[in-house]
This record gives sequence, structure tokens and C-alpha cells, in this order.
Amino acid sequence: MKTVLDSNPNNDIIDLTVKLNYCYVVFTILDLFFTFSLFLWKKWAFWGTLAISILTFLLNLYSGVEIIMSFFGLSGVILLFALLQLKCENVSGWKNLEQ
Repeated sequence: MKTVLDSNPNNDIIDLTVKLNYCYVVFTILDLFFTFSLFLWKKWAFWGTLAISILTFLLNLYSGVEIIMSFFGLSGVILLFALLQLKCENVSGWKNLEQ
């Protein structure tokens, strides 16, 4: 975030909001890519989704979203992890993911 603050010497809120929106757009595109990769059973896609969720959580806190509302964004990746732990024929979804 230091680059966003450094490029905003006049504290222009509108300019900062536009840059934060660009971050959200990039995070959304990456999250779509990771979600698609999860359907291809890639384990690294889960870690990518987790990283994007944490970055979005931090960006929400930075932009002034309440902490409770920010935690709701993490609930999706927690639910995904829980679903991957379900077992079918004694094999969890997590073990079916490829490296």
C-alpha cells in the first residue's frame, strides 16, 4: 500500500478510491482464475484463493470497512476448506487435489 500512498501526495480521496478499485478488479480476476483452477483439481488454486481472500480482507480494513463485514469475506475460503475435508469412500476432496 505504500506505493498507493506515495503516489497520492495531495491526499486526493477520489484518486485513492480509483486505485483501490483497480486492486479489487485485479483481485477479482485472479480469484476467478483460481476458482476455475480448483475445478481442475489444482491444490495451488486453493492457496491462491486463500491469499486473495486475505489480501481483500486487509484492503477492506484499509479502506474503512468494518471488521465484522471484512470477516465475512474470509468465510468463503473457510467454507471451501471445510468442503474439501468431506470424505467419499474414505478419501477427502483435499487428497484429490493435484500439486
